[in-house]
Amino acid sequence: YNEQSRIAKAKERGQLFEMYGHTCARCGFTDKRALTLDHKLNNGSEERRKIGERGVYRKAKAQHLPDEYQTLCMNCQFIKRVELRPL
Repeated sequence: YNEQSRIAKAKERGQLFEMYGHTCARCGFTDKRALTLDHKLNNGSEERRKIGERGVYRKAKAQHLPDEYQTLCMNCQFIKRVELRPL
């Protein structure tokens, strides 16, 4: 079961990269091992709490919402998180 789940998640991620791009929207990084689906509206934790991580992937894939999601590398993801913190 765990192997099947890992394979299904990897396939889903590949499909998301096809839809939202194979490069980081901020810096252009292309190594897929470090690319993630980012919530442009900064509501990722809330959405994952409601529908789960796989639910977010399914929603992003089924509805193709480029105004809500983008591809970011982990470095840019962490930089964005720091930029959004209140001082």
